[in-house]
Amino acid sequence: MFEILEENQVFTVRMSADLEAIDRAAVEVKRFLARKGKDSERFAILIALREALSNAVLHGSNGDASKTVEFRLFLDEEIRLEVID
Repeated sequence: MFEILEENQVFTVRMSADLEAIDRAAVEVKRFLARKGKDSERFAILIALREALSNAVLHGSNGDASKTVEFRLFLDEEIRLEVID
C-alpha cells in the first residue's frame, strides 16, 4: 500500500511498513519539495525522513509489512515532520 495526499503546504504519505516503501517515499518527497521551491532544504529533510521512517518500520512496526506507517511533511513558517506508526 502506498497512498499520497497533497494539500497546499502539507504532504501526507500512508504506506506499508516496508523498507522499500521508504525509498519511494523519499522520491515523492523530493518531487514535492521541488514543486514548492524548497530544494535548498532537501538534503536535511530527506535524512530526517529516512531516519524517522526506518525507525517506524523497524521498531514501531517490527518490520511487519502488513502494518501501516503514515507521515506528514508540513511546510509552514518552519518545516515539520510527523510520523505515525
